[in-house]
Amino acid sequence: MSAPAIASVEEMLELVAAGTGVAITAASVPVYYSHPGVRFVTVSDLTPNRVLMCARKTDRSASVAAFASMVEAMVGHGGEAGTEGL
Repeated sequence: MSAPAIASVEEMLELVAAGTGVAITAASVPVYYSHPGVRFVTVSDLTPNRVLMCARKTDRSASVAAFASMVEAMVGHGGEAGTEGL
């Protein structure tokens, strides 16, 4: 049996509440979402994940540049390969 395709956080929570399975998700999800039939449990022994912003190399829009600047100001430049020019 394959896992169902999930298109949104709300859909994921509905499937979990229905007993279809469990989900590993970002720690920010319970900050913004809740469901009366779902509980969130911290998995404390996982290594931290890294999240990267990505954009098209050729995108020079002001909104992408502003968002990239905001990300860098909030968390600093991670020095990841391929982040130049964002």
